[in-house]
Amino acid sequence: MTPASQISTIAASAAPIPDQPTLKKRWSRKVVSDLIAIADLSAISVAAILTAVGKGAPHGHGASFSLSGAELCLLIVAASHLTLREAGAYRAVLHTELRASPLWLVTALLAAFVGTSVTVQAVAGPTAVSLSWLVFWFAASTAGLAIVRLTASGLLSSAVAKGKLRHHVGVFGAGRIADIVAAQARDPASGIQLVGVFDDRQQVRQASSSRTSTSGNLESLIAMGRQDLLDEIVIALPQSADCRITEIVRKLEHLPVKLSICTHIAGELCGLSHPAQAVRSLGPLGLLDVKPRPLNDWAPFIKRLEDATISGIALFLLAPVFLGIAIAIKRDSPGPVFFRQRRHGFNHRVFHVLKFRSMAVMEDGGKVEQARRADPRVTKVGRFLRRTSLDELPQLINIFLGDMSLVGPRPHAIAHNEHYETVVDRYASRTQVKPGLTGWAQVSGFRGETRDTEAMRARVEHDLTYIENWSLWLDMRILVSTLWCGFVHPNAF
Repeated sequence: MTPASQISTIAASAAPIPDQPTLKKRWSRKVVSDLIAIADLSAISVAAILTAVGKGAPHGHGASFSLSGAELCLLIVAASHLTLREAGAYRAVLHTELRASPLWLVTALLAAFVGTSVTVQAVAGPTAVSLSWLVFWFAASTAGLAIVRLTASGLLSSAVAKGKLRHHVGVFGAGRIADIVAAQARDPASGIQLVGVFDDRQQVRQASSSRTSTSGNLESLIAMGRQDLLDEIVIALPQSADCRITEIVRKLEHLPVKLSICTHIAGELCGLSHPAQAVRSLGPLGLLDVKPRPLNDWAPFIKRLEDATISGIALFLLAPVFLGIAIAIKRDSPGPVFFRQRRHGFNHRVFHVLKFRSMAVMEDGGKVEQARRADPRVTKVGRFLRRTSLDELPQLINIFLGDMSLVGPRPHAIAHNEHYETVVDRYASRTQVKPGLTGWAQVSGFRGETRDTEAMRARVEHDLTYIENWSLWLDMRILVSTLWCGFVHPNAF
């Protein structure tokens, strides 16, 4: 059976997934929740503008000081956001959960208006804010919130029907716990889509008393993770299988999904360093999160915006440099301007990395020799390009197209990946994010040729530190460090 047919068989035997949505088509609940909060605040702000147009200035007369409409608007909008958030207005985004009592929303909004106006009047006097102005604004804000909630409920109902808000879960380990997860998935309010139950012991799959049928083995589960069919994997094994759980976590942690295990397993058992380990509940089932999904919620959007903006500007400004280098390469030696080589990208997807050709060879097979000092394969122009790292500039095209990122683990040749995955622990976890033009390992001194396994292990440790601690600030720090230190490096040859 081919990998493609195996995936189809797995998906067909598991719970149905509408149109087999990928992660790119599914929505982050955190992002949806934040967008609803932004819409609520926008509705309150628009109501303030309408009130100002209809009622004029918000303040009365005889106060020790007066507030402008903009100042009062900022105060009450901020108070409304805090009140609604504390009241739990943004904790759930499923359409069934948005059908909150109108009285509940009105009460939270009223508390913000009353609390702010009372505070202002206590400081500035009873006439500091016009009562009729506040009443008009409150009525308009209430109508605005009602419109936002009705619109959001309709949009989310459609999104849920299309599977865009379902949390796709795969379970490893056939048995009672898998039955619990399956029971939770049947509840529409849970937002869970059970993709399948997997176990690598054939006799267990055949003899299991579980009411939920199994969909395949561990390799099948990994294949589904690489097809972006999973958001989370729950390891549902008995307490007696502690050592086996450790082994399974090690085999699954390179996938860009959330990993959870039963809470009877101690957090330090798996030997992972993720700081965000937390205990949560899934119905009656307790789960320990041992690995979060990297770059979740707003992070993919922010990082993609960063990559597209900066790479687009850089390509425009560096167009003359590209042209000059292309002419120099063609005049120096026969062959193409660009060197294309297969690399592993996000989630082990293969893409072709672009470089300016700096060698007389175009290696891209089962054996790729790393460049070394005084390498005879390097051309005259190529030696300058490699010394100044200008040969890497075409990767801005990879970044603009979305195959790479400005910052991330450097992509290695596939032949090198296949070798180091067998000798360096957690090496495959580097593909949880897109590869980068530069990275934390590179600005920390780990770039160029890796002469031994220990050098590669140090590079991998820095790459994983970056993945586990990503932030926009960290990206900016790495980019500035790359520019500050310059592109010339002793290990660039």
